Formats: sequence, C-alpha cells, structure tokens
Amino acid sequence: MALPQHPAWKALYEYVISNPDPFEGVEPQKLDPERLAFLEKALDASVIDENEHVKKLLDVLTRDITEEQQLDALDAILMSVERLDIANNLAKYTPDGWTPLLHLLRSGTPAVRQSAAQVLSTAVQNNPTSQADATSRNIIPAAVSCLTCDSADARVRSAGMSIISAMTRNNEPLQTELITTGRLQECITVALAGTVATFAEPDTRRLVTRTLFLVSMLSRQLAGNERAQLFSDDLVAAVNAVAGAVVDNMTQRLPILDGQAVDMTEKALQAAATLPKAGRADVKAKAMTLKRELDRIKSGLDEDEAANVTELVGLMNGL
Repeated sequence: MALPQHPAWKALYEYVISNPDPFEGVEPQKLDPERLAFLEKALDASVIDENEHVKKLLDVLTRDITEEQQLDALDAILMSVERLDIANNLAKYTPDGWTPLLHLLRSGTPAVRQSAAQVLSTAVQNNPTSQADATSRNIIPAAVSCLTCDSADARVRSAGMSIISAMTRNNEPLQTELITTGRLQECITVALAGTVATFAEPDTRRLVTRTLFLVSMLSRQLAGNERAQLFSDDLVAAVNAVAGAVVDNMTQRLPILDGQAVDMTEKALQAAATLPKAGRADVKAKAMTLKRELDRIKSGLDEDEAANVTELVGLMNGL
C-alpha cells in the first residue's frame, strides 16, 4: 500500500495541517548593533577552551583538597577525556597530564582510586596513542598496585582490572609482553582470589564480572602459543573455582533472577567455555544442576526472565 493511502498516514497528515507553524510568514526582525554586540559577547563568554579546563582540573588534583573535591574534579575530567583529542593531549600538557591521575590511582582513597581508574580506562580505551603514552608512564604497574596493596578492597581491585582490560584490548604487543612474563595471568589470579566469600557484595560482583570478561576477551583475540600460555595452571584453577562458585550461587538464589547475578553467571560460563576441557569439568557439572533448576521454574518466569534463562541455557550447552 502506498504510504499516502495508509489510514495512519492520512490521520497524521491531517493532524499536522491542522496545527500549522505559528511562525510561518513572520519576518524575522534584525538585531540592532547594540543587541548584536551583547549577544556576541555572551556567546564568547560561554565558550571554554576544553584543554585549559582540563589543565585546571588536573592542577586542582595536585592540591590539598577533600575527597569530595577530588571526585568532583575526576568526574569533570572523565567527561572531557571521552574525546580522543583531549585524551591524546594529556601527554602534551605542562606539567604532564597523566601524572596526577596515576598518583591518585596508586595512593587515593578506594573511591578516588576507582574514579581515577575510570578516567584512565576511558582515556586509553581503543586509543593506541593514549595506550602508548600511558604505557611509557608505567600505567600497568600502577594498575597492578591496585591488586597487591594490603588495603585493596573489591572496588580498588576492580579499578586495577578495568585499566588492565582497557589497556590489553586489541593491544597485541602489550598482550604478548604481559602473557610472556606471566604478569597478566598473575593479575587475573590475584583479582579472583578471595571473591567467593563475598559474592553478595555488588563491588565483588563487578570485580568478578570484569575479570571473567577479560579472560573471555583474551581467549577470542589470542591464538597458538600465546593462547596456550595464557591458560596457566593457576589461572585455570582460579577461573574454574570462581566460575563454579558463581554458578552455584545462581542456583542457590533461584527463583530470584536479578540482573547483576545473571550477568556474572553469563560471564562465568563464557570464561569457563574457554578453559581446557579438563579444567572446566567442575563448572560443567554445576551448570547441569543449574540447568535442571531453571527448567523447573521456567513456567513461572516473565518474558525478560525467560530470555535470560534461554541465554544461560545456551551457554551451559556450550560447555
């Protein structure tokens, strides 16, 4: 049917013509010179130099300010570094724009370290220029410090893993370096350590989800010897243990299917599927138990829950 013949089109057309533009036929008035000058001045005042704005915010971070002020400054910087040109200019600032961010990542409060990591992750995400700048300024040791410091809680460890994930994604040279030295396997193993006991905490769930996603991502991007090297005995054992515990946790929570738990379970199943077959036997056995329980309750699920279950079952079938 031609669109103009469609009843809905006709109804909309009649609605439009019955509500004409009130400004149609109205001649725009010219601004007198005084009002024009005022408008131009107001517009000029509203335009800021984004780079100068970020420099001032970075300078603020070097001062003796409160945690709240640090977080406010980091939030403002985050919005700016989403632009590639601003992220790439961090290395060109005087003083260096990376320095205060990396300092806060190493030594701030847990909330500040988390916020600094978000800025740094955004700046390097899919950005080879910023990745190279950050690498030359030792961002990886700074991120690893989030995993190894005595007071590292789940927020801080998650902050470190967010940077490691952003830095290694599609970054073949860094992947090779970190896997060959065993550093990446160590980071993943340490990040997952001790998480099983605190699955109820949202910060732990975010840490586990982020870390297991990194395992899956690397498995897809690597091949041959590097992929084999990634799956060290310690890493396989850690992923197998945590993924199995995640599946168990999902089974115990049924019939509740909250989004965060479902997402964590999806990432656990995806990561487990990348392990050598012998290394995922426990996860597979626990997944079959979860599958039976899901089959038992599926008739009482709403549409969104049923869709989540279908996706989970598909992942379990792939183990």
